[in-house]
Parts: sequence; C-alpha cells; structure tokens
Amino acid sequence: MLTALSAKNKVKRRWIMVISWLVHSITPSIRQSILWMDNARDIWNTVKILTRRSAENFRVAVRNGFYKTR
Repeated sequence: MLTALSAKNKVKRRWIMVISWLVHSITPSIRQSILWMDNARDIWNTVKILTRRSAENFRVAVRNGFYKTR
C-alpha cells in the first residue's frame, strides 16, 4: 500500500512539473487561456488549437496582402 501511494505521488509530481513547464513556456496572451486547466493533456490540446488558428489567420492575412514581404 505504501509503495503504491509513493508511486502515485511520483507520477503526480511529474504531471505538476509538466504543467508548470507548459504554463511557463507559453506567451502571456495564450497563458491566460490555460491557467485554469489542471491537466497537461488539456493544456497541450488547447495550445495546439490556438496556435493552429493563429497560423491560419496569419496565412490568410499574408494572402490578402496585410503583411508585405520584402
């Protein structure tokens, strides 16, 4: 029983470290969208969606001439 609890605590600490790394690695504007999440998978999926949308918006802006290339 004690070994199982110890293993569970190690896993939980690792997940907390992953969540902390994700939160501190993200720009402040995106960070506001994920601060309330307590699951690394949810954070990762949300970041993927937000960055995908951002990339799509950038491509549309370039296509429409909003960003000029040199």
